[in-house]
Amino acid sequence: MILSIVFGSVVMGAVLQEPDRELNMMPSMSYSRDSSSHDSDIKIIGLSKSYSSSESVEVSIEVKDSSFDCGDLYITIYSGKDVITQGGFFEQCFDERNELIPVGDEFSKIIDTPGSYQIVAEMISKDLKNISISEKFTVK
Repeated sequence: MILSIVFGSVVMGAVLQEPDRELNMMPSMSYSRDSSSHDSDIKIIGLSKSYSSSESVEVSIEVKDSSFDCGDLYITIYSGKDVITQGGFFEQCFDERNELIPVGDEFSKIIDTPGSYQIVAEMISKDLKNISISEKFTVK
């Protein structure tokens, strides 16, 4: 757990050193499905529009742009501006076998509080380019 936090901090520090990069403290306002210029290059697979409070939100991500092979995947669920949960999947190499990511793992979370949520998937390549997509769902 501690190693993951340290590694994530190192990756974030490296990303923020890039020209024209900044830390966006209100990501739920900047991520929207329409704002991604790469919508066809990244898709959230398996997301339902509605879940019960005892049902798992399980998704995979499909990335069609091979320049993002072997990168880091972050999946975050927001309620308004608040982060409810986040998963980080590092060194995701998928292009050779055309796999869904996370490879050899899964993103599965139970959200037991009814409401509207937004899920954001962001893939960061080894050369620190990124693509993202977000979608909305509800928990009843």
